[in-house]
Formats: sequence, structure tokens, C-alpha cells
Amino acid sequence: MIKLNRQYDLVIGVDSSKGWFDTAFGSEGERVRYKRNGWQIGKFAKRVNKVEVKVLVVLEASGGLERRIARALEASGIDFAIINPRQIRDLAKATGQLAKTDPIDAGVIALYGERLDVRLSRLPGEVEQKLQALIRRRHDLTEMIAAEKNRLKGDDQEGTAKMIERHLNWLEKDRDKISAEIDKLIASNAELSAKRKVMTSMKGVAEVTSATLISELPELGSLNRKQIAKLVGVAPLDDISGKMGGRAHIWGGRKSVRNALYMATMVAVRYNPDLKQFYQRLLDNGKPKKVALVAAMRKMLTILNAMVRDQQFFTQKTA
Repeated sequence: MIKLNRQYDLVIGVDSSKGWFDTAFGSEGERVRYKRNGWQIGKFAKRVNKVEVKVLVVLEASGGLERRIARALEASGIDFAIINPRQIRDLAKATGQLAKTDPIDAGVIALYGERLDVRLSRLPGEVEQKLQALIRRRHDLTEMIAAEKNRLKGDDQEGTAKMIERHLNWLEKDRDKISAEIDKLIASNAELSAKRKVMTSMKGVAEVTSATLISELPELGSLNRKQIAKLVGVAPLDDISGKMGGRAHIWGGRKSVRNALYMATMVAVRYNPDLKQFYQRLLDNGKPKKVALVAAMRKMLTILNAMVRDQQFFTQKTA
């Protein structure tokens, strides 16, 4: 097989599950299974460290199961990349490696690293991990509050309505408590606090949005505008198959970031003069509202990326 990735001499694929993880030392190389415990993970990291050529370890994102292995690799100074399983599956299907229902194995994951240049992954630090957990919990509470409010609207029984109201009150207090913890945690870290101040200088970007971007998009400010748009999932990707007629669509990316960006853009196209003008110009040119809004999201992300990169507060251009 022709190895197209010239940056590394050996690509190791890792497929994680609850009880063990399978490794492939090259897409056509040796397969080794390890138990997913501290000793076996350490054994794998030591073996990789002993390899005398330049090594890349590619891990499939497996709902967090890959993180413990990634931490051991990071501690050992080994290059690694965590890849979305859909990307790996797409390559595997294109090369005839698997049918739609076949599991992705470690060899296919190694093949992905051999064929494509990948962006190395960086695990979040302790503060970032805690922030992510708090923000995800706040998101869960917000969804539960919305669900309870919908139930309350449709409930005409006094007894159950009171129970829902009590539960709503508890959920809202818990959400507010977590919001305060998020603010306190960001304020306690000089780097994160400075990043938030830069981002919130733009109208439309409030505390919740800035906290989500800080925790879920640490790459903000370190990539170019095309890379950051693709990472988030707001870059238009061509679809020239079938009846689509070459239209571009957005897909993939980080849903939590995209959702936060969407809400911020909804506010910005009303109250941020620059984005309001940009959005209105697209509408005047006949663009559908959804297309214009996605374009405004992409523009907001591009501006935020440059602001964080240069550590510059937002400067309004529209008079």
C-alpha cells in the first residue's frame, strides 16, 4: 500500500470500547488488544515510545472512552489525533474497507492517518475540563426547564401544575447556581478571563456564549478563518451529487458551539450594526433567511477568531 502521509513513518490506529481497546500498528500491520485499565494503557504508551521511527496515534472519538488513552499518550509526548468516526467511516467506505453496518476497526483508523494529514489533538486542562462539565450541565438544565415550561402550558390540573412549578423553581435555582460557578471559574483564570473580555466586547456575544466558546472551542484564535469555520461546521461544503445541483451545505462540526453561535447571531443581526447590515444586504440580494443567517454566523465566528488571535476588542465599522 502507498502511504500518503509523509509526516509520520508509522500510524497506529486505536479503537476503544468499554472493556478493552484494539490497536493496529499500521493499517496492514500487527493487531494488539489491550484491556482498558491503567496498567495496560501504560504498557501501550511505553511500547509506542520505544518505536524508533516518527509515530502518530489516531484514535476514534468514542464518547470519551478514548480520553484516558489520549492522556497517557500526551504524558509520554506522543503525537495523537482524535478523529470523528464519520470521517473515518467515509474514507473506509470509499476504499471498500467496510459495508454500512460493519464496525470500524483499528486498521481502518490507522488507514485514515496514513492517507490524510490530520490536525494533532490537544486535551483540555483541568480548568477547561471543569468548565466543560459545568457548561454541559447548564445546557441539560436549560433543556429540562424548557420541557417543564411546555408541560406547564398544557396542564390544566391545579395539583400537577403546582408540582411542575416547584420543580421549575428548583431547576432555575440550580441553573443560576451553575452559571455563577462558571463565571467564578473563568474569572479565576487570567487567560480565560481576558479571552472572555475580548469576545464579549462584540454585541451579541454574552456570558453564556463566551463560556461555551472558551470551553468547547479552545482552537479559537489559533486557526485561520476557513479552518475554524469548518471545525465548527459553518463552512459551506459542496454537494454535487444527484438532484442537489451543486449546492453547498453545512454539516458536521461541533454542535454545541454552533448552537451557541446561532443564538448569539440571532441577537447580533438585530443589535450589532455591522452584522445587521451584512445580514440585511444578503436578504436584499435575494438570499433565503436561513442562508443569510448561516453566513452571518460564519462572519461572526471569523471576527471573533481574529479578535482572540490579536487580543483586540471589537471595533465597529458601520457608522
